[in-house]
Amino acid sequence: MAHYIAIIGAQDGDEGKGKIVEYVLSLIKGKILSLRFQGGANAGHTLVLDYLKVKDKTVKLHQICSSIVIDNAYSLLGTGTFIHPRKLVKEIEGLWSRGFKVTPDNLGISSKAHITFDYHTGEDQANFNLEEHSSTGSGIKQTARDKYDRVGVRFVEFLDEDLTRTILRQWKFPLGFPKELGTLDEFVASYAAERSFLAPFLAQEHKLFNDPAFDFWLAEGAQGMLLSVDDGQYPGITSSNPGLPPHRPDRVIGVYKMYVSSVGIKDRPFVTEMDKESSSILVPEWGEFGTTTGKARHIGWFDALAGRYTADCAHMDYIAGTCFDRLESIARLGKKLKICVAYEVDGRRFDEWDVSFDRRDTLWRAKPIYQEMDPWDQTVEKDGKTLTPNAARYVECIEDLLHRKMAMMGIGAEHSDIIVREDIMNQILH
Repeated sequence: MAHYIAIIGAQDGDEGKGKIVEYVLSLIKGKILSLRFQGGANAGHTLVLDYLKVKDKTVKLHQICSSIVIDNAYSLLGTGTFIHPRKLVKEIEGLWSRGFKVTPDNLGISSKAHITFDYHTGEDQANFNLEEHSSTGSGIKQTARDKYDRVGVRFVEFLDEDLTRTILRQWKFPLGFPKELGTLDEFVASYAAERSFLAPFLAQEHKLFNDPAFDFWLAEGAQGMLLSVDDGQYPGITSSNPGLPPHRPDRVIGVYKMYVSSVGIKDRPFVTEMDKESSSILVPEWGEFGTTTGKARHIGWFDALAGRYTADCAHMDYIAGTCFDRLESIARLGKKLKICVAYEVDGRRFDEWDVSFDRRDTLWRAKPIYQEMDPWDQTVEKDGKTLTPNAARYVECIEDLLHRKMAMMGIGAEHSDIIVREDIMNQILH
């Protein structure tokens, strides 16, 4: 059986998973099956590929796996994903225009993935347009609702125009097709180009995962554990579970920003949010704007209490850190670094995630209890790989609090800006 790891987000999304996925896959010499197992067009992964011989080395992905830039990888949009046909076609065409190979030889779409239609995204725009939005406006909640209400359309069904029409008429809109969408026939026919374009990418997930040609499997999560529909900060969550990769991984790696960022906190608390003065400086300096939404993110101090909770929920074996170099800015602001080690709620201290936190009202009253640490103006020594003393102490503190070793750490945006601290790839492959 192939070696298999899963790389998932451990916070509120936007942790830099794409960078870790792309780096790990670049180390593998055999044939790779890479799986996006949940989420849809609400995802946003940014890769900076300094080894490309092109002017613009930044690649932004949404529905397509980060593995699409790896020559020896087959990327699969899995059964648990939501496919937005119009956006997916544009994403593929955008990659073509950049010189990337995207063909049925290296990209597949599970026959059982569900389709996000225009009426899903149309309904979702009201949530996106809120001042403190609760959605990316991508129609994910609406697609998931139809899936579990058994009135959704699977990808293999979408490819048959007549069957799509029948499903929408008999199952989704039995009382009549909404007039604002035109006629049912016009609506279904409007997807003719996308249907033709995407048909060659039809794939069966179970067959691929039983194909002995693959030497390595990797599952790439979208969003983050605190947005999980099951384990996240309900109701301010997404409509899938980023912490349940299928097919029994050998290792699970959780990706953490070395601080916390979050887009849209209307329906969930943000216990460790930074003060407005610091945020106003650091958000633009750090480029903290959503890859999908373009909206400014909220930023906060590293939350070790929530971090250990998500690591335990997802049974993480190792953790990976990203954006570590950005914390040099804290020294320039003349501030101490903070790590949240506990919460105070109604006068009581909590050092572990409490069952009361699973109520939607509790953490709005939580106050962070911080451990302060000395900042640094240089993350690594002149060799480019050794952490400076204060940076090393920060990492060791997080490892102690999360009860996991940090296997690798991003110290910059580019592919090569990685410090490997635990050679987990060698452990897995040998």
